[in-house]
Formats: sequence, C-alpha cells, structure tokens
Amino acid sequence: MYSKIPLTLIIADCTSQASLTDCLKNLNSWSLRKIIVSNNSKLKEILMEDSSVEVVCCDSKSIYQLWKRGLRESETRWNLLITSDEIVTGQLKISIENRVQDNLESEALFKLKKKVIFLKKVLKYPLEWPEEFPSSLIFVPEAGSFAMKPGRHDSCSFLEGELVHFSNTSIAGSMQEVMRLAEVRADHIFHSTATKNLAVLIAKSILGSVFELINNLICRKGFREGYEGIIFSVLGSAVPVLGLLRYYEKYFREGGRIAENLSEIKNVLIIKLGGVGDVVLATPVIRNIKKLLPQARLHVLVLTKVASLLKDNPYVDSTTLIDFDGDKREIARVARTFESRNIDLTINLQSTNFSSRVMKKVSSRWKINRSYYFRDKNTDVMVGFTNTYRSVIERDLDILRSIGLSPVDKHTEV
Repeated sequence: MYSKIPLTLIIADCTSQASLTDCLKNLNSWSLRKIIVSNNSKLKEILMEDSSVEVVCCDSKSIYQLWKRGLRESETRWNLLITSDEIVTGQLKISIENRVQDNLESEALFKLKKKVIFLKKVLKYPLEWPEEFPSSLIFVPEAGSFAMKPGRHDSCSFLEGELVHFSNTSIAGSMQEVMRLAEVRADHIFHSTATKNLAVLIAKSILGSVFELINNLICRKGFREGYEGIIFSVLGSAVPVLGLLRYYEKYFREGGRIAENLSEIKNVLIIKLGGVGDVVLATPVIRNIKKLLPQARLHVLVLTKVASLLKDNPYVDSTTLIDFDGDKREIARVARTFESRNIDLTINLQSTNFSSRVMKKVSSRWKINRSYYFRDKNTDVMVGFTNTYRSVIERDLDILRSIGLSPVDKHTEV
C-alpha cells in the first residue's frame, strides 16, 4: 500500500544496474508509488520480484522522454522526477512532503539542488551538463498530462535539501554520457521547427560549445575544482558540436531522414543497368520495396536487352529502357520521362560511371547511389561497404535496412 502523500516518484533509468539498485535502496523507506522508465527491455524481468516498483519500457535515450512516458502512467498531480544515479537526502524528502501539501492551480516546477560526484570527487561548485530537463518536483493541473518543454528552467526556485548525483567515475564513462546527450541533441535538431540551414546550425553549435565551456569553467567556477572541473567543463562543451555531427550522421549519412518520412514516399525508382543475372538478383529488392511501401508506385530503369525479365512482374508499375551506350541525349530523354512521375526516392543498385550519370540527371527528392567496393558518391545515404563474404542480395537489402525497412523475404524470381 502507498502512503497518503499525493506524490508519484518517476525514475528515468539511464545508468548501470548497480546505480539503480542503490537508488531503490535509498527509497525503500518512502512508501510512494514508484515508476521506473527504462530503455532496457530486460529490466522488467530483472525486477520482477520487487513489488514496490513498476517498470515501464520506453525506447528512448532522452531522460526527458523517459520522464514524459512515466508521467502518462501517473495518477497524481505531484510528481518527483529523478534519474537512477541519484539519491534523495532526508532533508529533501521532508521539503518535498511539505511542498506537496500545497494545492496549486497551474503547472509548476521546483528544482532540486544537486551535490555532484564526478570522477570519484565531490564537487563543491554546481557544475552542470547541458541538461535536457532538470531533476525536479513538478505539479500538473491534470494527472497524466505534461506540457513543459525541455530546458534548464533556471528561473524556477529550489527546494531545501540536496539530491546526490553520482556521475561517472572515469573519463571513458563520462564520454558515454556525452554521446548520449549528443544523440538527444541530434534528435532535437531534426524534430525542431527552427531552420535546418547548415551554416546556421554550425554557428549555433560553436557558440553553444563556447557558452557551455565558459558557463561551467568560469561562471560556475569549475576551474576551482582543478582537474575534475576542467574535464567536466571540456566534456560538457563538446555536446553541442557532437550533437550536430551526430545529427548529420544519423539523419543524412545513415538514412534517418528518409526513415522518418517513409509514409510520404509515393514514387520509387530502381535503377539496375546490368545484365540478366544482375536484374534477377535485384528482384528481392523490388519485391520488398513494394510490400514494405504499399502506398508507393515502383518504377524500374533497366537496359533494353533485359526488358523481358520484368515484363509481367506484379511488383513493378512501370519499366523504362535505356541502351548501355546511350549518349547524353538518350540520358536526357530518360530523365524527362521521370519528371512527371514526381520521384521521391531513387535507388541505383549498381553504381557505375554510366548509371551514376543517369541518376544524376533524374529529378528526385532523395537518391541512394550504391557502390560495393568504392566510396558511395552523390548519395543521400551512405550505405557503406562491409565485406565481400555476404551475398549481393544481402548487400542490396542493406539499402532498405538503412532507411528503416526490414526485408521480409530474400528469394529471387523472374
């Protein structure tokens, strides 16, 4: 049974099992409803015998998103948000219990003072990573709702007492946390409605890094912490720039931008300018695209000599032919054929000089130019080269995997 305190404790699990165990031991005497939100799918099984907590799975690296998911499960208007590497002190518990007796009318946030332990040292000054959302006590007018946006919320007041935050004990562990924050920042850039102009993003990232360095090292007196303060400040300042690099890698080179917009793809063009065997080996890709993107019309460009192979293929909506020795006028004619079809995605399965020249002339929202042995050029997705021991079919299907599609079968057909 839970106490009569109108409060739910929501723990974002983002650290090791040992940290979570210590966090829960600290909360044993507090008879509240405790919800752990984690991206570890095995955690529910690990804590199956612990009836004092509820485990909710959420596929996100963002602590803000984990808390937001936990708040959907909450039935109280007061909620305490902490992470699995934090310990609530006795004085802070008393302050929280006193505060939740208030009956507020609008959404409110009360920050928690942190005592940070970094690289095994207790920091004297309040250094902070570029936070997504602070550990806090929040009030929501309606249970289960949450409208606050990510950010530091520096204008909010603090409660009495401390929250002890056990940060990483090594630089290697701290780098993992920095990369987690960079991943979250990359997702934020992609989903943001602000400008995606690369020059603007670069400028903002550089200024953000300078701000984080000055904020922790100078304004928050990190230099007085010595070695730990300097390392903390330098690592924190890397997050904005690494976030931008990860954004480019994930949503451009790795195909995340296309994966997030699969439902918008209405016309797909497959280019396979090879012989009979090459076209037969391309049939698994053709079939999988049609099955996985049923809303899209599938157009295929092949050489004239292999046209009969796709004549009655049920997955192909149109077939366009070109001669292998086609000149510039022939390429231009083929390109004009596709102008009226509003191609969203063009995939060149066999990148050669000739097929690449053809694809370059085709108007398309996204292009994937696949090369097995050489650097993929003029492509929106870097599928990459793995090894020569995998079949051609598997390497072609990697294109679909790179944009978030999971192939359902791999057999060839004519």
